[in-house]
Amino acid sequence: KLRKLINLFNDLRCLVDRGQLSYPYSTRELINIVKHLQQFPKDGIARALANTFDFDIYDFHLKEQLKSTFSKHGIPFGMSGLHTIELSARHELNNYEKIFEWSWLPNSKWIECETRESKLVSSGTWTWNYN
Repeated sequence: KLRKLINLFNDLRCLVDRGQLSYPYSTRELINIVKHLQQFPKDGIARALANTFDFDIYDFHLKEQLKSTFSKHGIPFGMSGLHTIELSARHELNNYEKIFEWSWLPNSKWIECETRESKLVSSGTWTWNYN
């Protein structure tokens, strides 16, 4: 993986030198990607690269250039669904009974509903700020 990443960043620097990319991806960014892979080996290379390259997928031409360069080195680019949040484990609903159906009625009034607070528990690289 390390050799692939080094070769990728060398090619990205060459593209900047040729005027095909405007942003010079730095050695510092490469080091941060490697550190991420060392600290979170289960994340995989696509997730480790996401922090550096996620905003680039919104520029079509840049995205295509990067996708081609990444592909040359056998590295996935622009993978969708890398960041997911699961609020709980999935549970099958067996023998459920429909007890209510929501709808919007004309001239409806707001009503107060009972609420409760729950602490979110996360795993992986996500951080949470509780205010």
